[in-house]
Amino acid sequence: MSDKIQITEVTQLDAHIVPCQIHYTGDANTSDYFTPSKVQQDNQHISYFRGCKFMGTKIDISKYDGYLINKSESLAASDDGDYKVVNTYNTIGKFNDLIVYGHDRLPSSTSKYVLMKEWQAISEAIHQE
Repeated sequence: MSDKIQITEVTQLDAHIVPCQIHYTGDANTSDYFTPSKVQQDNQHISYFRGCKFMGTKIDISKYDGYLINKSESLAASDDGDYKVVNTYNTIGKFNDLIVYGHDRLPSSTSKYVLMKEWQAISEAIHQE
C-alpha cells in the first residue's frame, strides 16, 4: 500500500512564510498576532509579529497551484501479512502566491523561496518539448 494524496475543493488562502519557529501544532488565531500591512513601494510588505518587524516580498506562483496540506499516518496490512505505515495527505487550502519575510529586512536573494522563480525556469527548460 502506498501513500495517498487527497485533493479536494478547498478555500483560497493567503500564504506567508515567516522566519521563525513556533513549537505548537494546533489551531491558532493568527489574525490576533500577525496582520500584514498594505503593500509598500517596490512590492515590499511590512508586518509585525509580537513586536518583531518583518519585511517581505511577494513570490508569484500563479502558473501553479500551491496547497496547504495535513499529513496523517495509519497502519495498513500488506499482502505478506506485515503492517506498513501509510501517509495520507489531505488538502486544507490553496494559494497562488506567497509572501516571504525576513527579520527587519527583505529575505536574502539566496533564500530557497526567493529562488523558486529560477527553479520554475529550470523545470520548464528541462520539460519542454
